[in-house]
Amino acid sequence: MEQPEPSTDTGRLTIRTGVPFDDTVSIVERKGLGHPDTMADHLAEALSRAYSAFTLDRFGVILHHNFDKLALLGGASKVRYGGGRMVAPIRVLVNGRAAHRCGDEILPVGELVESTVRAFFQERLPEAIGHLDIALNVTANPSPGAVVTSEEVPERSRWFAPRDTSDLRERRTLLANDTSLGTGWAPKSPFEELVRELADTFSSPGPFTKAHPWCGSDVKVMGCCGVCQVESDRGK
Repeated sequence: MEQPEPSTDTGRLTIRTGVPFDDTVSIVERKGLGHPDTMADHLAEALSRAYSAFTLDRFGVILHHNFDKLALLGGASKVRYGGGRMVAPIRVLVNGRAAHRCGDEILPVGELVESTVRAFFQERLPEAIGHLDIALNVTANPSPGAVVTSEEVPERSRWFAPRDTSDLRERRTLLANDTSLGTGWAPKSPFEELVRELADTFSSPGPFTKAHPWCGSDVKVMGCCGVCQVESDRGK
């Protein structure tokens, strides 16, 4: 096989292998609407939207926050034919950071988080609304390291405790303190569409979940599709 040849054209490293993409096997997985991973991601997004809307309405800016370390622990239940009961609550661990104050004004972070969590479960898993144990661990600790300003004051110490909105450096200049990489592929293949439709049918509100409420929405669908490529020997 021909070895890759690195190239640094235009200052970027490009490796060309010359190996065609193997599309003979496709493996697709989709987690349903009630899967803990899906719910944790969606709840973290709901908390970010709620906090952003609150601070934007109050101060005209979105204050710094991180709710992406959220976790859901499923609790426990005692099940029997024809019924059952919860014996341990669902633990909602809201971990992260957020500004608890801006200047002299204190933000109701705890109340905002709890109301958002309960509203989320009321919509997505109403049967569990009375069995939640919400643990709030949202700090205002500064980031490690320091960006020293002309006043010799670590700028990061004010990220989650701004004296006023002028302490938000992103209001003065566009910047990023991290790197992000996203990948995607389009359009979806018919097989990808099938797996997605199955997971959504089994977990989203609709005829199936209405007719089979016992099934629940905590589902995961994985599919594997193999394609055999046969070379024709016609004419040989």
